[in-house]
Amino acid sequence: LSPDDLAPALRLARSLIQAGGDHFDVHYDVSLLDKSIPLVLQRLREVFQTRYSVNTDALQPIAFRVNSIAPMDAVDVSLRTAVAMNGTNYVQWLENSRHQNDLANYSPWPFNVKPARDLCKLSSDLEADPRFAVYTAVDLSEGSGVHYDGGLSLYVDHHPSNANPKRRVRRGVMIDGSVGRVVISTGGLENRRCRLPVRSGVRAVLQIWWGCSD
Repeated sequence: LSPDDLAPALRLARSLIQAGGDHFDVHYDVSLLDKSIPLVLQRLREVFQTRYSVNTDALQPIAFRVNSIAPMDAVDVSLRTAVAMNGTNYVQWLENSRHQNDLANYSPWPFNVKPARDLCKLSSDLEADPRFAVYTAVDLSEGSGVHYDGGLSLYVDHHPSNANPKRRVRRGVMIDGSVGRVVISTGGLENRRCRLPVRSGVRAVLQIWWGCSD
């Protein structure tokens, strides 16, 4: 997908934020997708049909969000350019995290306060919602230090070697962001995923969850 194809997705994100939403909110009014980004939906359905031979009549959007992530120390974050981010909520999150970390540095035993961390917590989409059979992610910003650094997506399968994610992941793949890149995965334990912390800039991804009627 080209940047011109994706511009309406950023406008949709901005309109949701201006209406009082947050950049973490999952939206279930999928009619907004048909109204705002019909070309993106068309392109995704074409990929389902041509690459995976999926009957798109049986696969329909269930929910979506434009997920924007920035670092815990606000490195290289300009709220003027982070159009898909709720700046007020981000600043509040920064202040809360700093306060928690200050307490963690000085809290005595046994009242230890755990520091705030942006953790990579592996989970599957079907664990979040049993209707989320298929997940699509469309990158709206460029990784590798262009728009942001860090924030790679980590996918692991349901192999016994991955049972304890605190240990080394032996079977997995990491994917960096590239504007227009589409990642498609099924929602089961075969595709547990998480996001590594963003170190600088703003990472924005259009996420759509699809339900299957067959």
